[in-house]
Amino acid sequence: MSALLAHATGDLDRIGAAASALSDLVPGYQYWPVAKPPVGSTINPTKFADGGSLENSGIAAMLAYGDIDNIIAFTNTSTPITKDSSGIIVVDDSLPPLFGYQPYVAGSGYVLYQGASNPSNPLFQNSRVFPSLEFQFLLDNLWSASGGGSYQNAPMYSQPLTTVANPWFGVAANRNVTVLWVYLSASKPGTTSFPPLCRTSWGRLTA
Repeated sequence: MSALLAHATGDLDRIGAAASALSDLVPGYQYWPVAKPPVGSTINPTKFADGGSLENSGIAAMLAYGDIDNIIAFTNTSTPITKDSSGIIVVDDSLPPLFGYQPYVAGSGYVLYQGASNPSNPLFQNSRVFPSLEFQFLLDNLWSASGGGSYQNAPMYSQPLTTVANPWFGVAANRNVTVLWVYLSASKPGTTSFPPLCRTSWGRLTA
């Protein structure tokens, strides 16, 4: 609130103080490999952040283990599966990067990270672990499993996939895995069973 007030009143000192406080939201520590302590060297702070800053599903990290062939991936999201005016199926931002696509942007849909000079969300550009051609199959089958967006059924889809190499996460290429996608969002049968006041409040929250 103080930052908003400072902006509204043009108080540059308070704006600067607020900006400095925001920078502290991401913790930084002097960090080095235990086996090779940098004796006598200057240690720059290393920033630490939630893993979702790089890949929010946890799938890429799981595939770094060579003995994992089956994954159940729960997507807990406030983004329901919908279609835009062009018929593009819209899903949570965590899914497209696994196939090399940028998260959905209205008006342009899904755009590959590869070849993009100014991606809309650069943090996820190194998250690809599956072939890009398989992404549309995921979209189509989740849409179908959701009852065509009606959410009469729980959106689940079991998809056989082959990995692509990802050195960022240590994922080897050409591994055959099966992912059971479970898309957890608003369930129409569940929300229609709410008491009237709750249904009204839910509708406002999800509008």
